[in-house]
Amino acid sequence: MGHDHGYLNQTNYDVLLGIQDTDVLAVSGDHSTPSILAAHGWQPVPALVASRYCGADQVSRFTERDCASGALGVLPAQELMPILMANALRFIKYGA
Repeated sequence: MGHDHGYLNQTNYDVLLGIQDTDVLAVSGDHSTPSILAAHGWQPVPALVASRYCGADQVSRFTERDCASGALGVLPAQELMPILMANALRFIKYGA
């Protein structure tokens, strides 16, 4: 159904947030700071991507554990920028 732009029961967040066709919102952190270390850590940080094209998942809280179970899963930071660029329609074909 996505190929013909048919959407079923989709909340129109792009209108609510004023998102344009190629706008992408990304929220993340530059490093973890576990309280047990009281310093910068190497552990994954949560990431959120919102655009007209990214779809949705079941995650409802912005925590390390919840985000790890979402659509992005756990991925190296260098893999985030291509996802953001694809959601901004900056590639002719993603992954080709």
